[in-house]
Amino acid sequence: MKAGKEFDVEHQAGLASLVADNLMSGTKSKNALTLAKALEDRGASLDFTAYREGVRIESDGLAVDLPILIQTLADVVKNSTFPKKEWELNRQQALTDLKQELDDPAEVAKRIFVQSLYPKQHPLHSFPTEKSLKQIKREDLIAFKAKYYRPDTTVLVIVGDFEPTQVRSLIEKELGDWQVNGQPPTIQYPNVKLPDNLLRVNPVMAGKAQAITFMGNTGIARQDPRYYPALVLNQILGGDTLSSYLGAEVRDRQGLTYGIYSYLQAQKNAGTFWIEMQTSPEDSNKAIASTRKLIQEIHQQGVTANDVATAKNTLISNYKISLADPEELAHTMLMNQVYGMDITELNSFADKIKQVSLTQVNQAARELLHPDKIVVVTAGPAVIADKNHE
Repeated sequence: MKAGKEFDVEHQAGLASLVADNLMSGTKSKNALTLAKALEDRGASLDFTAYREGVRIESDGLAVDLPILIQTLADVVKNSTFPKKEWELNRQQALTDLKQELDDPAEVAKRIFVQSLYPKQHPLHSFPTEKSLKQIKREDLIAFKAKYYRPDTTVLVIVGDFEPTQVRSLIEKELGDWQVNGQPPTIQYPNVKLPDNLLRVNPVMAGKAQAITFMGNTGIARQDPRYYPALVLNQILGGDTLSSYLGAEVRDRQGLTYGIYSYLQAQKNAGTFWIEMQTSPEDSNKAIASTRKLIQEIHQQGVTANDVATAKNTLISNYKISLADPEELAHTMLMNQVYGMDITELNSFADKIKQVSLTQVNQAARELLHPDKIVVVTAGPAVIADKNHE
């Protein structure tokens, strides 16, 4: 449902999450206990989680209990009332969770990394603070829900053992009268250039044994034709710690990290490429320097045909295995729809990976890997930005 954190405004960051977290607190006809019990008695679940580009609704249950799941979902999205007592408890929980997050080097590094890459007015920039959470009122939840929770921005994917026509009539019966006013809200994602040069940020967190580093830059959106070569490139670079360039060099040969991975996050409106590593504080600068050197080498010289063949096989094999899991299958179908992919993507994804050539991967390396236009954030005990390693 297009009701995610991208719609949070800076002074009320955390609102989208609080709405999602409070939906099961009560409706016009049922309190939180009644809603929860109806599902728990059947061993079923229904959860709402706010992400940047939407609220993910996840529900598991037996095929025979699908009517209960759909009825509960419909009741909650149409009739939730945000009872005062539950709302206050949930806000308190959010404040407690925030305190824990801000004591976690990985969360701190990620937050500062994202905020250093994306400017203030960008939909990816805002993160909850104690101040922003305290400024949110119950009326704000009601207004947000009324504005953003709408059938015309909702994608529903159901995977299981059932008769499609019966499910269609069940959905029409329960959700057919879901009404909203006006046009669906839209949001602009401004174009964000790569950083001009290397930006180092070192938030100090006393009492932490490990340092966590996030380094990277803006990437590509899901619909970019370079997505498939970039996915192969990412698998080779740091798709997994054991068989990647970064794992082999920085972790195994030099022994500088406990674990190192690279990620290509390609969303509908934005993309971020980053590398995450855990090091001892005294090894952070060496590990960062080695990683940047490796990125530079791949940027200039590319990778080998053998690297590409191995990465493609791994990606295709993992993809095929994932589709055997109903939850993974539902998730893949959902995200294809959300990202505006063609309905054939589910079956053609493996072929698109198969067709990626060495030339395309090396072209992606030249266009997407930039060791000197990168944000590097290291959170942990005092890390001295040692200029000798730059």
